[in-house]
Amino acid sequence: MMMLIKKMRKDELSMIVVTSIVVFLAVALVTYATSVGTNVSVSGTLSSTGLSTLTGFISTASSTVDSTLTVSGALYASSTLAVTGLSTLVGGSLSQASSTVDGAFTVSGPISASSSLAVANLAQLDGGFEVAASSSIASTLTVETSINVATSSDEALGVTGNIAADSSATTTLMLSSSGSLVGSCLQLQGASSSVTYRIYIGDRGDGTTLQAELGSCQSSGEAN
Repeated sequence: MMMLIKKMRKDELSMIVVTSIVVFLAVALVTYATSVGTNVSVSGTLSSTGLSTLTGFISTASSTVDSTLTVSGALYASSTLAVTGLSTLVGGSLSQASSTVDGAFTVSGPISASSSLAVANLAQLDGGFEVAASSSIASTLTVETSINVATSSDEALGVTGNIAADSSATTTLMLSSSGSLVGSCLQLQGASSSVTYRIYIGDRGDGTTLQAELGSCQSSGEAN
């Protein structure tokens, strides 16, 4: 009888030890690696102290990231992507549709447009602007200071419409030349023909200073 009791106690002790080991392994398995084959529903907050690897997630409500959100691939938004703070786009940004900037748009480097660059309101260019090709102004061009044109073409500044000049003081049209023994000249086209005339200030020795005669102002091959 005593031997039977001792054997039962020994078996009970072994069972306790085996159960303890199984519970320990189960807790360790849950702690270090948990795999759920079905959906997980949480009525409250789901907190993860370590790294979470998600093959994807869908947020049906507002979500907040308290720290840095790093995206190694593309970031897509099916609707508007709103950012309340500063966004730094190291690689640049590409807009495939119409985009609107509600505040000031500051560009520290060059701004390039593969097609037309349209500005609905006044554009202020403090450093000036350079035109490397033919350009058209469909409306009035107002210049508060001087216009300087540096080119080797015979038609340095072309205007298809009228030129109107106005000033609160004496309105002055100044024509000068930096060359030697050359002056300024006005080239006009006859009203009833395509004959070209030139008007300039010169001295032919007879006291006449205002010269009006046939011909163009510049001779063929003459540089500006």
